[in-house]
Amino acid sequence: MKRSVASLAAAEHWAKKHKSVVEEQETLPDTDYSSSSSQEETAKDSTLQQPDIIEILSSDEEKEPLKETRYKLTSSKNFKSPFELIQTPSLREDGVGEIGVSLEELISHRDLVSTFQFNFSIQVDYFLTHIHPEANPQVTFISGNNILQDYNEPVDPKYIQKYNLKCLLAKLEDRFGSHHTKMMINFFTDGTMEIIIMTANLTMLDFGGLTQMCWRSGRLPKGKSRKDQGIIFQNDLSLYLKCYKISQLSQLANTLNEYDFTSIDVELLASAPGTYNLNKVSNTSEIYGYGKLYQLLQRNKLFTTTGEPHSLLSQVSSIASPFKSSKGVSASVFSHILCPIVFHDPEIEPEFQTLPLTPGSFEKHQQQNNYTPYIIYPSTSDISNSKIGWGGGQACHFKYTTTNPLKQQYVQNIRPYLCNWESKIRGGAPPHVKMLLCGNKHWNMLKWALMCSHNLSKQAWGYPLASKKGEHLFKIASYELGVFIPSRSTRKLVPKVNNNENLNLKGDDIPITVPFDLPPNHYSKNDKPWSSIEPSGDLTDITGQTWPGLLE
Repeated sequence: MKRSVASLAAAEHWAKKHKSVVEEQETLPDTDYSSSSSQEETAKDSTLQQPDIIEILSSDEEKEPLKETRYKLTSSKNFKSPFELIQTPSLREDGVGEIGVSLEELISHRDLVSTFQFNFSIQVDYFLTHIHPEANPQVTFISGNNILQDYNEPVDPKYIQKYNLKCLLAKLEDRFGSHHTKMMINFFTDGTMEIIIMTANLTMLDFGGLTQMCWRSGRLPKGKSRKDQGIIFQNDLSLYLKCYKISQLSQLANTLNEYDFTSIDVELLASAPGTYNLNKVSNTSEIYGYGKLYQLLQRNKLFTTTGEPHSLLSQVSSIASPFKSSKGVSASVFSHILCPIVFHDPEIEPEFQTLPLTPGSFEKHQQQNNYTPYIIYPSTSDISNSKIGWGGGQACHFKYTTTNPLKQQYVQNIRPYLCNWESKIRGGAPPHVKMLLCGNKHWNMLKWALMCSHNLSKQAWGYPLASKKGEHLFKIASYELGVFIPSRSTRKLVPKVNNNENLNLKGDDIPITVPFDLPPNHYSKNDKPWSSIEPSGDLTDITGQTWPGLLE
């Protein structure tokens, strides 16, 4: 039986692992799978076989071009949900893999003339096979490394010439920072432009066997934006592009200002490397990371104070080290920065006297503010159920046994809140999507929703620095991007779980696609988080194999 492309990609990834540099005791990168030597480990057995499952995404046969009507886009306001699942071909046998949009629908347009592809990991040849055969667009990649030179196999010169391929390098000063943003900006022959913000790398594995989501602007015409929300999004995106300090992207930012963003009714939440002052943020100032989350909550009047019980959920594919550890206690991004921002009363504490929370105070904060935190991250048993075997775990990273700070973080700030990756439509596809949700106690209503590239790390969200009185300085190391949807007095956000169409929507209510079960289920006492360095014991995957763990 022929092995699937995603299966082969996963096996190749583990086979190429080699021993990492020694891990700093209190610093872990915001990891994604990559070829970077500082993020790799050695597999104890690089000959592990992945399952022979259905053909995924490509074959030796020539692809049939998509019909134009299949990928014709409409305004985002006409989508049933602003967030869309991306198809997961590894789940086709289960009858749910084709729910969502395909990579072809995102990029295979006959009238595509230019595309800017922002991403972390890019398989160039794989991406180019999804360009429409009758299109000849100029393709520009933006990444943290020069994929045209550092790629495993040299890119065929004929493709470099045909598509005028270019790679722009994002500047990264922090060794653990990364260019983690995943965005497409596409231009068409009719003069329109489309923005796609997603969670997927441009690889066979990401589009073949992992759970992913995206937001699409729809095709935007040239013109002047006439609505406040569209103007704000346009301005925020322009400022983010200029953060790169690359002339071509500054020009791209100027070009986007020629388009009409009136139809866009969401917010942009970005991270960009730098040092920022939270105490000087206003509704219109340029700010990133957790400062940006604060700004969005502030200008949409979404701060959650004591009163009715709430729930706050972070669903991620990576959990990095605590940003502070001392005397047996630790402070982590979700528990000690994001939660206190969300449940903050700026009128009572204008100088952020409790941000971040001091180590050891998280449980008291929950009681005082009447909320329940959840962290959805796959357990080892969740990964064992992957349709592509243990290889599906390469997208999920969490070290919690190797140093005392990591052990403290796990026991104090992570383990009590961990929930399984469970989904009726994506259970067999490990998550690479990331979401942050604020809802009511019963999860039948959301106060706001964020789909993003941010994992739980200080590199992505930022971390506090020692500051003078009246300042709250924080530092960000990575580029990240997400879409934030606020509720308003005139509209409610209703979670659309597992593609459920039976929602009680009224008026301007908006369904929000959520790719996992709600309410989430906490780990059982026997569950442990997936970590590539930890062996699975007697637990086997879909092929009947155990996971030996990776060498430190």
